[in-house]
Amino acid sequence: MDVLRLDEVSFAYGALCVTNKISLTLPKGQALGVIGPNGAGKSTLLDLITGTKRVASGRVYFMGQDITAASPQARSDMGIARSFQIPRPFLGMTVYENVLVGATHGGRRAEAPAQRVALRVLEQTGLMARANEPASKLRLLDRKRLELARALATEPKLLLLDEVAGGLSDMECQSFIALLKEIRDGGTTMIWIEHIVHALIAVVSQLFVLDQGARIAQGQPTQVLADPEVRRVYLGIPA
Repeated sequence: MDVLRLDEVSFAYGALCVTNKISLTLPKGQALGVIGPNGAGKSTLLDLITGTKRVASGRVYFMGQDITAASPQARSDMGIARSFQIPRPFLGMTVYENVLVGATHGGRRAEAPAQRVALRVLEQTGLMARANEPASKLRLLDRKRLELARALATEPKLLLLDEVAGGLSDMECQSFIALLKEIRDGGTTMIWIEHIVHALIAVVSQLFVLDQGARIAQGQPTQVLADPEVRRVYLGIPA
């Protein structure tokens, strides 16, 4: 069964079409990378999947179920989780408390199971040593790890990532790539928006390219990046 299917999904701000009849099928366990110039509609695509924006037309299916009218909370309960480009931790809480919130409320678990999940995710993301530190004290890499940990604590079937490598040094980026590979290899289906293409193609098996809200290419990374239209639109290389 496909984890996600979008059927001609569109969204607009007034007369401005941001997402134009996007269709996409995502099999279980696949890691899909999304690229495109600024303003192409990439983050809006994730908003339509999580339900924070409602489609103007088209249908959204998750695990075979039509969720087009489902609320963001209902979609989270079903197994859709997202991390944001700019980390949004609860600054007054510790690292552990932040992850526990995801495990408890995002995952709808009782206290004891939520605690076990939170501890496992802290270990997985390399944050265990900082578990009792205030989230406000974390540097950028660890804030990004915490943003990811909070999403993972819901134990998602579909993980949506929005430019999680942005702002990291080369060494920090490599560390994050290794973590995402581990998550992918564990069977989590993933959609990752990223401008750092070398990081993206180290993890994903397919690239999906947007321009002005429309899909212009999809396929294996090497093939997509060699496409003349993609090179013109995204890389600025004349066809």
